[in-house]
Amino acid sequence: MNVSTNALTAFRSLRRGWLHRSLVLTTACLVVTSALQAQYRFYRLTDLGAPSTSAYGLCESGATGINNNGDVVGTVNSYYSEYRLAKFTGGQILTYGSLARTPSSSGAGLNNPGTTVGWMDTPDGGIHSFSVSNAGVRTDLGATLIDWSELFKVNDYDEVIGRVLGPYGQLYPYYGHTSGWIVDLTTDLGSNFELTDINNAWEIVGNGPRGGVIYHRLSHAQTYLDTTVGAGNRASAINDRMEVAGTLHGQAFVYYMGNVELFGSDVYNVPDINNLGDVVFNHTSMGGYVYQRSNHVVYDLNASLDYTTGRGWQIAWVAGINDYGVVAATARRLPRTGETPHPDGYVYRAVKLSPYDLPYVYVIP
Repeated sequence: MNVSTNALTAFRSLRRGWLHRSLVLTTACLVVTSALQAQYRFYRLTDLGAPSTSAYGLCESGATGINNNGDVVGTVNSYYSEYRLAKFTGGQILTYGSLARTPSSSGAGLNNPGTTVGWMDTPDGGIHSFSVSNAGVRTDLGATLIDWSELFKVNDYDEVIGRVLGPYGQLYPYYGHTSGWIVDLTTDLGSNFELTDINNAWEIVGNGPRGGVIYHRLSHAQTYLDTTVGAGNRASAINDRMEVAGTLHGQAFVYYMGNVELFGSDVYNVPDINNLGDVVFNHTSMGGYVYQRSNHVVYDLNASLDYTTGRGWQIAWVAGINDYGVVAATARRLPRTGETPHPDGYVYRAVKLSPYDLPYVYVIP
C-alpha cells in the first residue's frame, strides 16, 4: 500500500506542548486558623532513566501514561529515529520491539492491570497496532487490518481504541480488545473521527466535525459537547465518572453532566484527567501543569519541583496523572559526564512527579 509521506509523518507525530500557569491566592485577612490550613504543593521528581546500553543506541526516554500502581508507559529512543515501547516499573525498564523483530515500536497507553498498547513497525514498512500484557505477551492487533494502524488507550478490561490510516490519509476509528477482536466504529462515528480516550464504563471520547463527542458504546448514543462547552472544543480525556477534559480556544475545560469549568490560557493539549477530576495539561511552549479540581488551583510543575530531586531539571511536557495525583512527564536537563545529549544539547528522560504538601509559614509581627 502506498501512503503519502505527509500522511505517515502526521500519523507518527508526537504532540508536545505546555500551558500558561494561573494560580490565584485570595487573602482578605490574616486568620490563624485559615493560615494553618493553607499549603504549598511540591513535587518530588523520580528519573525513570533510559537503557544504558543498546544495539540501537537507545539513550533517551519519554512518558505517555501512568497507572495507579505508579507504572509508566512511554518510549525509549535513540537520536537516529529508533524507538522501543517501554514500561517503567519497579525500577526496571522493560522494552518491547515488534513481533517481526523490526527496529521500532512506541508506547501510547497503559491500564491498571499493566497492559500497554501502541504501535510497531512491520517488515514491509507498515505500522501495526499491538499490545503487551503485564506478563510480556505481545499481540498484533493490526494483523487483520490494512498495513497502517495504531492503538491509543486501553481500559482496565483490556478494551482498546485505535485508528487505521487509509491510503489517502483517511483515519478510520476502531474499538477492540487485546485478545484480538476488532469493531469498526466508522458506521456510528464516521471516517476521520478522532478517538482520544476510553473509560471503564464503555464510554469513549473523541472528536468529530462538531468537536468533542462522548460515544456510549453499549447504547451507541452520542453526546455532543458543542451544545454546552461551545463550538471549537476538542475533547481529549474521560474518567470513570464521565467527566471529560479538553481544550476550547486556548483554554482547558472539564465537562460533567451539562456543567463546564474553564481554566488556563494558551493551552496546547490536555492529556489526562484522573478519577478525582484533576487534570494535567501543556502550554504552547514548554512546561507542564496540574489543575487540582478540589481547590481550583493550577500548579506550574517547573515552579513546584522539590529542590533536592528537581534541581537542574525542566519539565518539557506532561502525559498523565493517576488517582493519587502522581504525574508522568518528560523532563530535560544538561548532560552529565559520559552522556550523549540530544542535538539541542539536553538529555531527555521519562519522570514521575509525586506530590506532597507543606503548610504556609506566617510571621506575625
